[in-house]
Amino acid sequence: MDDTPGISLHIREIKNIEELNEARSEWIELYEASSQSTPFQSPAWLINWWKYFGNDNLYTAAVYNRRILVGLAPMYIFNYRSNNENLRQLTFIGTGNTDYMDVLCRPKFEREAVRTISEFLLDTKENWDVCDFQELRQSSPLLKIKVPEMLESRIINSDVCPVAVLPGSFYDYLQSLPVSFRKNTVRARRQLWDSGTLRLETAKKENLDEYMDWLFRLHNASWKNRNMPGLLEESTLQNFHRDAARDLLEQGSLRLYALKHDGRIIAAVYSLIKNDRLYYYIGGFDPAFSKYSPGSVILLEINESAISEGIRKFDFLRGRENYKYKWKTEDRNNYRLFIKKKLTE
Repeated sequence: MDDTPGISLHIREIKNIEELNEARSEWIELYEASSQSTPFQSPAWLINWWKYFGNDNLYTAAVYNRRILVGLAPMYIFNYRSNNENLRQLTFIGTGNTDYMDVLCRPKFEREAVRTISEFLLDTKENWDVCDFQELRQSSPLLKIKVPEMLESRIINSDVCPVAVLPGSFYDYLQSLPVSFRKNTVRARRQLWDSGTLRLETAKKENLDEYMDWLFRLHNASWKNRNMPGLLEESTLQNFHRDAARDLLEQGSLRLYALKHDGRIIAAVYSLIKNDRLYYYIGGFDPAFSKYSPGSVILLEINESAISEGIRKFDFLRGRENYKYKWKTEDRNNYRLFIKKKLTE
């Protein structure tokens, strides 16, 4: 319990999917209240991830100030074997195919909520062997955690996420791009305009399934064109994204873009949105239109649309792929936090 005046914190352990679903409405409210949250910390993403990839060891800690949810650590225990030893790893729901992970904290409760979570880790240390919290942004409150005496922590660099800071006008952004890349992309867009109608659309409830079909088809086709397997071929992964996209759309966090040429979808981008930040998750294009650089053209269209509606950051998420750096991006580091019990215990 916290001894700060006016604050009385306690932990509620959530150990099954039914309880996790019951907490959905207050979880959404906490997610929306947190200025540091991304759609990857929302129930739309994480509950669906658990449905398809979870196990029987849900271990989520919900922090309440009396009856108000002020913090949430969506965790589970993953059992694995290392050096002929069975280990229990406490980690975030979503680990593996989630670009940002973290605890959720209500504004003004961040310090107290994180301290309560760290005390919970100590109190339950007999249930886990190591904590592995991946893909933490630099602003994560977990990186400031002061672990109790009987535990020790280590922070290492993890993945890099290139981020474009968007100016107030599309013209200014366009002028900031590398000259040859800008000219080639603008020329390709003009050629598409000249050869038919070109339109950028976003998925709505009535056509979401159709647009997801196109996303999977175009993504896998564009990778196959490079003699590489697509990242969205596996049916379980596709079903996860279908359900997550449906809930993200209802939550107001989905932007599934389609670039249409004469009514035909030639490129698609699956992205998420919160506040003034757009997150590019995955995309694909029709190899038959490769000479028009549809992957670049759709990003040009998306950035123009994003700037017009006040988006100030375009986040390309994990990976140092060369194409990301053509959009005037800067690297943002993710971090990984390990917590374990001291050997002298």
